[in-house]
Amino acid sequence: MGRWLRRKGWVEAADVDMVADHELTAKDQPGKERAGVRLVLEFATAYAITKALLPLRVAASVWATPWFARAIVVPISRTARRLVGKD
Repeated sequence: MGRWLRRKGWVEAADVDMVADHELTAKDQPGKERAGVRLVLEFATAYAITKALLPLRVAASVWATPWFARAIVVPISRTARRLVGKD
């Protein structure tokens, strides 16, 4: 992920190295000027994972739609119709 962010010009090589050092030592480095870079890298990684899993999420949604409609939507609709009084 760091290489891609460097190619885009969003981070510098030193920033990626700092994050890698932080991950290896597992300690906070409070004196660093660019501590926000770790946050940017984490958000970018989470975004990439979310986008990579999109086809799986869509397939799961399509698979679960009939069950959800039968188990949740239809009973709620029937109850709402009874409460409102429209037959």
